[in-house]
Amino acid sequence: MGANGQVGQEFKLLAERHRNEGIECDAFGSRELDITRQWKLYRTLRRARCDYVVNAAAYTAVDAAEDHQASCLKVNHEGVRNLARVCKRLGIPLIHISTDYVFNGHKESPYIESDQPDPINVYGKSKLGGEEILRQVLAEHIILRVSWVFSDRRSNFVKTIVRLCSEREELRVVDDQFGVPTPASDIARVLLAIIKQLSCGASLWGTYHYCASGSTNWYSFAQEIVDEASHHKTVSVRNLIPIKTSDYNYNAPRPLNSEMICHKIRDVFGIRQRPWRPEMARVVKRLCDDEQSV
Repeated sequence: MGANGQVGQEFKLLAERHRNEGIECDAFGSRELDITRQWKLYRTLRRARCDYVVNAAAYTAVDAAEDHQASCLKVNHEGVRNLARVCKRLGIPLIHISTDYVFNGHKESPYIESDQPDPINVYGKSKLGGEEILRQVLAEHIILRVSWVFSDRRSNFVKTIVRLCSEREELRVVDDQFGVPTPASDIARVLLAIIKQLSCGASLWGTYHYCASGSTNWYSFAQEIVDEASHHKTVSVRNLIPIKTSDYNYNAPRPLNSEMICHKIRDVFGIRQRPWRPEMARVVKRLCDDEQSV
């Protein structure tokens, strides 16, 4: 599910590269399979005869969610409920992508899985609702919370900064929100590693955190993106200005601390974090090359 999103596209590509290991992936975007339609979900998954379902589908427009709560809840809460019910009926484990936004961001240290969620915006509340209904309905599930996802696909912070650094001389970026950028390709790697272990008979259900290694803030992240872009194209931006969250015109409140500890997924699955900077550099280069080829 969510085959056309950042994580969905990367997972589809990774599965293709592992076909010689017996990995087969039926990928569905929202046009092919709408998770808000439970009966169609049931018919499609029954025909697919899949061993696992990975749900990367989500309403992710954080600011728009404040004005379109019903649409956000329909996908992030009701859609997950539908998937959980169908997977339970068919006996299929569900691996579900969630978010650091289930936390309020007030904690002074990184979050662990057992910390009490307390989302401060509609998007975060909808994702928490999806987590809760999944736990209630389906025992055989993995919830994977991720943070600050980026790739060269769809809309994300890296793509926006690469575009703007050629269009503007000045960029204002918040410097008091801390977290960890995580490549969508890295999340795909983690999903496949989890599936392989589950396929070997592991019953390691529950909630896990995964993000790349290397905490930063949006301002410092933007600086590194602009610097990398300058190696591949002409950059117009001359002034990068740090501002506070309170000075930015967000429609939805943002958590100031989105850092997560990933010890549990390391200890249980043996999955270690990878640094985000090398993949950021590759993504920026691809984006710059694409701009010049147009």
